[in-house]
Amino acid sequence: MLLDFAATLADPGRLAALQGVGLLDGIVEETFDRLTRLAARLTGAPVSLLSVVGAHDQLFKSVYAPSGNYGANVAAPLEDSLCRYAVALGEPLIVEDARTHRVVGADAAVSRRGVQAYLGIPLIMSDGNVLGTLCVLDFQPRAWTPEQIEGASDLAAVAVAEIEGRRSAQREGAQILESITDAFVALNSGWSFTYLNGRAAQLLGRRPEEVIGRCMWDVFPTANGGGHPELHRAVAEQTAVVYEQFYSELDTWFRVHAYPSPEGVSLFLQDITEDKQAALELEQTRERLTRTLETVADGLLIIGADQRITFANPVAERILGVAASRIVGRKHDDARWKYLTPAGLPLAPDQLPVARVLATGDPVYGSATGIEFPDGERVVLRVNAAPLVGDHGSIAGVVVSFSDITQRIRAEQRRRLLAETGDAITGSLDYHAILAAVARLTVPVLADYCVVDVVNDRGSTERVELVHADPDKQQLLQEIDHRYPVDPDGSHPMLRA
Repeated sequence: MLLDFAATLADPGRLAALQGVGLLDGIVEETFDRLTRLAARLTGAPVSLLSVVGAHDQLFKSVYAPSGNYGANVAAPLEDSLCRYAVALGEPLIVEDARTHRVVGADAAVSRRGVQAYLGIPLIMSDGNVLGTLCVLDFQPRAWTPEQIEGASDLAAVAVAEIEGRRSAQREGAQILESITDAFVALNSGWSFTYLNGRAAQLLGRRPEEVIGRCMWDVFPTANGGGHPELHRAVAEQTAVVYEQFYSELDTWFRVHAYPSPEGVSLFLQDITEDKQAALELEQTRERLTRTLETVADGLLIIGADQRITFANPVAERILGVAASRIVGRKHDDARWKYLTPAGLPLAPDQLPVARVLATGDPVYGSATGIEFPDGERVVLRVNAAPLVGDHGSIAGVVVSFSDITQRIRAEQRRRLLAETGDAITGSLDYHAILAAVARLTVPVLADYCVVDVVNDRGSTERVELVHADPDKQQLLQEIDHRYPVDPDGSHPMLRA
């Protein structure tokens, strides 16, 4: 007989029904407290219980025992349960004197708890599964009247209706949760599993029946010593959080969206292991590329689509005279760098190599570009710039390589100056014309501007040439010369010379 009871209680369909309505969490519920209180008042019994019976234990969903003579436990082993008989039989169990009852007379609940009278009404669902009982009990023999039995049965029917309503709502919710691509896990306030959808079962490598009712930290004992701090913060502060965590048992990275409530916490899990691996590989590739770029003989800059510098190698630091940490983040046309033509004239912003690449998408090779630094030093660079192509063919940035050709340019300018000066001297006998030509040749090779004055036969000065490297400043220089002429009796350096 007992073996039949055990087989009935362990029936997989019945246990699945229990898991499906989320009654295996071991939490007493106020919803059922009203029913047990009414049952006790209706029958005059000192104790009333509403419980569900699992394969190995009995979980109390409500305990009414004003005198405290039934303990404060929310669960009891099956050997202490009279309710298991009512569940296995699937019909009311009426015991007026347990000492003489043929089924429960030797039960531990009788000997250890002192139960003498028991009335248990099974909670039978619409699908025929018996999940538990609504029962009343006494510690002395007593007779149960038909009215008391009928009243207890009515209250049990109310409990069944409540559970059926939950099951219907849970089925609708489960259909939605099963249709989503994210893994979904529901935990109660004691961190025990109450639900997981198919995707979660697949991702966690656990069947629902293996984990429902079990504490998550027992299922995954090395989950960072009891869970991510953000998860505990979410529950403590009742605020939604998002965090990432590695579970060594599954060798998997998860992105977790946690939504707490007073009853527990809902978790949406995404497997981001491939993303993490890709990010790691990308970082390793970036490190290898960085080490490679640091060994290149030319200066290298990588510029983003926002025109800000994201990388500078050591050669770029040396040429630009600025540490990489201070270069990164600047715009390529930063005002602290004054861009010039090789001849020293201002270079329009849209003519900068990077600007040309961003505007046209075409690479620029061998562009001779001058830079004047804040301290006045000038260099000439040979610049190559090419686009970095992103998604859908858009320009994601520009890679720039450059070398310092200042000395070569200056040597070429000096050679050209000497040659052109020689041509000017030998090409005319008019020394005024010769001096004017030489003045124009020296700018901007030797200076930004040049003024040539001579002393004529009358002993006064005579302006031969005045030239500025910047045509825009040529007129200004002439106006200054006109307004402030050299005083013949003054101490101008030219007069002293």
